[in-house]
Amino acid sequence: MRSFLGFVVFVAVLVAVLVFVVGPVVARPVLEALIRDALPFESETVSVSVDVGPSLLGGEVDAVTVSGRDLQGADGSIGTLDLTVRGFSIVSRTFEASAGRLEDVQVRLEDGTATSIDLVELSGPSDAVAATATIDAVATEGLIRSKLAERGIVPERVQLVSGAVEVTAGGLTVAAALESRDGGLYFVPEQLVPEVVLWAPGTTDPWRITDAGVSEQGLVIEATVNVERLLARSAR
Repeated sequence: MRSFLGFVVFVAVLVAVLVFVVGPVVARPVLEALIRDALPFESETVSVSVDVGPSLLGGEVDAVTVSGRDLQGADGSIGTLDLTVRGFSIVSRTFEASAGRLEDVQVRLEDGTATSIDLVELSGPSDAVAATATIDAVATEGLIRSKLAERGIVPERVQLVSGAVEVTAGGLTVAAALESRDGGLYFVPEQLVPEVVLWAPGTTDPWRITDAGVSEQGLVIEATVNVERLLARSAR
């Protein structure tokens, strides 16, 4: 799919690629302008700050910070973005740490539908960026409805409760858990309704869902992304 998780980390990946490519050969103002122009948003809505020092001579860029509001892109939008990536090694194509958050995210999926994500928090090094996404109850219920519809099931009611999802179809109500396993997220009912895959990575995808929790307020998903593998793909 046009990956919701891929969208979550695409800013970090793009910044990393740009720094690895142009970091050794341009001055800081030029690098900032290149990153701003390359991001998939209107450049005037994005602020880019690059921190370089003597370590640049050894092939390392200290930090890149990207921030902005009301950002519109082809695959979605971000209400507020604040992301910093530190300690790039141009030689090994890695970074030591990242930290940031995206708020009020709207993601367009490949089937034409949209998913709303209240908050995405990012942290960690390039081989294991941790992403925590918070999706509100309305968006979560809508996602489950659309996935059930793909199986020919049109529920009369979908409601989040503490630790589970209640679905009413054909006059019958069943409870279902949202389980993370094998890197994916699954809708697992107690009876009647079949198990449904919400998200599942392919064997070569560099992301894995590690945990998920559901409450009356919505869904929280924790995942890891290997940005180094994403960078290796972009270099091919």
